[in-house]
Amino acid sequence: MVNTIRQWHRQLVDRLAESRWLRGRSGADAKWAHYERHARAWTASAERHAAHRDQAKARADRLHERSRDRAQQLASHGQPRALIGWQARLGRMFHATTSRKRQGR
Repeated sequence: MVNTIRQWHRQLVDRLAESRWLRGRSGADAKWAHYERHARAWTASAERHAAHRDQAKARADRLHERSRDRAQQLASHGQPRALIGWQARLGRMFHATTSRKRQGR
């Protein structure tokens, strides 16, 4: 069905190119320039999209590999030596004492 529609369209374009309004304004193969132009544009677009798709896949693979390596690195180091809560409390205590000392001067 698609081929039939294309053939009808080409016949219509041929008839239009032979009409009195367009006669003498175009070369022998000018009526096919429309198809060739669209074919070139489609090919260029497909190549451009393929290049961008390949670049995006390569970048995603690099980021995935980097995050996997980072996760393995963190897992191999084990747990922190001091508990996180204790670290936070110590930070608050030392910050509070140093800030009081500064205020007292």
